[in-house]
Amino acid sequence: MTQIVRVVCKLVSVVVMARLVAPEGYGDFAMAAAVFWVLALFRDAGLGTATIQAKTLSPQQMNGLFWVQLGMGGLLMAATWGLAPLADIWFKTDSVSALLQPMSFAFLIIGAGGFARAQLYREMRLAEANRLESLSAVIGTGAMVGAGWAGANAYAFVVFLLVSELVANALAWREISWRPSVGWKNSGLKSLWRVGGHVTLNHLVTYLSTQLDAILIGRWFGATAVGLYSRSTQLLTLPRQYIASPLSQIMLTTLARLKDNADALSQHTSRAVTNISHLVLPFYLVCIVLPVPTVKILLGADWLAAAPLLQILAIGRAMNTLTSMAETVNIALDRSHRLVGAALMSLVATTVAIIIGQRFGLSGIAWAVSLAQIMMIGPRLWWLLRDIPGSLRQYLRAIRGPLALSAITVVSLSASARLLENAPVGFILGGAILAAIGTGGIIYLVSRFIRREIMDTMKFVTGKWDPGSSKREGASS
Repeated sequence: MTQIVRVVCKLVSVVVMARLVAPEGYGDFAMAAAVFWVLALFRDAGLGTATIQAKTLSPQQMNGLFWVQLGMGGLLMAATWGLAPLADIWFKTDSVSALLQPMSFAFLIIGAGGFARAQLYREMRLAEANRLESLSAVIGTGAMVGAGWAGANAYAFVVFLLVSELVANALAWREISWRPSVGWKNSGLKSLWRVGGHVTLNHLVTYLSTQLDAILIGRWFGATAVGLYSRSTQLLTLPRQYIASPLSQIMLTTLARLKDNADALSQHTSRAVTNISHLVLPFYLVCIVLPVPTVKILLGADWLAAAPLLQILAIGRAMNTLTSMAETVNIALDRSHRLVGAALMSLVATTVAIIIGQRFGLSGIAWAVSLAQIMMIGPRLWWLLRDIPGSLRQYLRAIRGPLALSAITVVSLSASARLLENAPVGFILGGAILAAIGTGGIIYLVSRFIRREIMDTMKFVTGKWDPGSSKREGASS
């Protein structure tokens, strides 16, 4: 339920803010955000993930983790102020630094509360963690919409960043009983630095491979172009941000405790990958088949130029998301160093694609990036899952059901959209989705394989899922 609240908040903010802030204003914020989130990758040096993954933490380690993250927050706040004028030079504008300066205070807030939020996940207090994330999203969204309504333009997004982080971190400290002490000498963080360093480097390279296009578009084509492109990519991150990533976090917590039991780990991984894939693919399919109705309804008529970009980019993002769970497996198995290699592959491929596509404009860059993501699926999975017995084969089996159902859904969406092409845009989108649901219902009735997967996914969403039960059901059928 809490995840649904966050998704609804995000959708409401997207729909409302697209009508309160023009593409140019959103482009200004997108350029500032590109700089901010590069720095944000170092906010905890990967120690948040290491905190969740570690089997035990001593009091000294806990104290050290808090002070390191707080110190990183202060350093990053200062770094943001220092880099703000350089960002203006790079993007050939004077509006980016004006946004970056107030955004920098978020680093201090994040540094002060990062350990508390990670500790909630470590203690498997998922209900509390989800509740505070939902409440911060609701309050932050309300503040952002209010600021946008008052004419704050791009600064409304800055309001959301500061308010949501402040609320989430304050509530996290309220939930845990541990409190830090002064100093962290001999804190014993060496083992955590190794995992944290690999995770941070992977996040940096991954971020560059996914945001390099927006960074360069801002320099080459200006604020309006980067606004259209970035809003398209933002819509496409919703399934990963609000479905795949939170569920992968839970998946990591479980796998880290199963890594000494190969059979249980393999079974849990396979079913989790299938379930997450079933949940994230439908949104991408709608964007691919019905880009114009999707943009009209979610963003409004002022953003119609983003429709072809949304359609093209959705193809690559859908395939890329299917490989993201393999990263979670490597973190759980203490093989975080492999993430860096996979991310470097993607960065090189993306860089080459952007250079090639740039001469053909925005659509050329979108096609080049999307094709690069598709071409990297095989190499990424091989690199991440090699030397893990049976993992690559099981991973491919885990996504075959979602891919098969997706292929049928695309046909259903396309056929219904063609039949309703002269209807109002709302009827086209609604009718196509209903037709896809109806087709899925028929497949559910006639295919035991798909029926078992869908039932398993529903249990996964409602928290009633037992990975072992899927294996028993599969064997009995």
